[in-house]
Amino acid sequence: MLSPVVVWGGTGGCDHGPVGIDPAARLAAANNAAWCAAVCRTHALVTETAADVWWSATRTPPLFPDLVTLVPGGAPELLLAIIDSSTGCSVKDSFADLDLGPSGFTVVVEASWIVRDSTAVAAGQALRWRRIGAEDGFDRWVAAWSASSGAPLDVLRPALFAEPTVTVLAADRDGGGDLLAAGGGGGDLLAADRGGDLVAGAVINDAAGVLGVSNVFVVRDHAGVDPWPSLVGYLVRHHRGRTVVGYEAGDDLDRALAAGFRRAGALRVWIRAQGADGEIEPAVERFDDLPDPVVLPPEVESASSALARMRSDER
Repeated sequence: MLSPVVVWGGTGGCDHGPVGIDPAARLAAANNAAWCAAVCRTHALVTETAADVWWSATRTPPLFPDLVTLVPGGAPELLLAIIDSSTGCSVKDSFADLDLGPSGFTVVVEASWIVRDSTAVAAGQALRWRRIGAEDGFDRWVAAWSASSGAPLDVLRPALFAEPTVTVLAADRDGGGDLLAAGGGGGDLLAADRGGDLVAGAVINDAAGVLGVSNVFVVRDHAGVDPWPSLVGYLVRHHRGRTVVGYEAGDDLDRALAAGFRRAGALRVWIRAQGADGEIEPAVERFDDLPDPVVLPPEVESASSALARMRSDER
């Protein structure tokens, strides 16, 4: 029988632990980590998932974090010890309870996890969504997403179509109903067009028992378009009964809420900028100086036990 493992109480600014955390926030964080892992695999990066954290020991592609917390109350010193925490490192603080400032990090994104479990469809602009393929509009989709997000063109690659949780879609405004390409996996890369003119796009990833919506964008030439009502319509028609999660901020958050999503909790993204003062503390060696542990089920692994395993492997 496996021995229980522990996750150490955090030193962040909010010591609420699991109390008061919306379960949807945990599902959203796990789903988002799975999407990050899928993208990393297309860049030949090996990632790991423990009970309390997902991470890549090698620097991830632009706009994707090096680490995602999966439960609240993480210890920053342990989290930073398992990744490359040098300049450019990014951490998705899924419960907005870490304080990485003393380690030279700055908050660059403050957002909200969102969840939708209703089958109601909001009224809005008519956009028809459809799957796209590696040879069927993907280059145009990536170019539009890159222009919208500022990401390099090489971040999202055709290798995504080999991922079992990712499929890709496109649509136009005229015509009746969604066009569904043959095949497809557990998730969707979505595009919406009007009369063949690409208007918007999104990614849907099926992981952690929920559908995750991310990378929602509108092409610059159609900046006044709200893609959320028609995107929700697609989800209701083709994924009825599924809980949908994601995260947004600013105007995109307002649009998602108007389309029937609700807030599930706050999150932050931290980045260690060039010229940050101070050095990252080395990996923790004395666990007796850490807060009291919380026992996790024996079948799961925490960041602290993962760190110990990695050190043992190095020997």
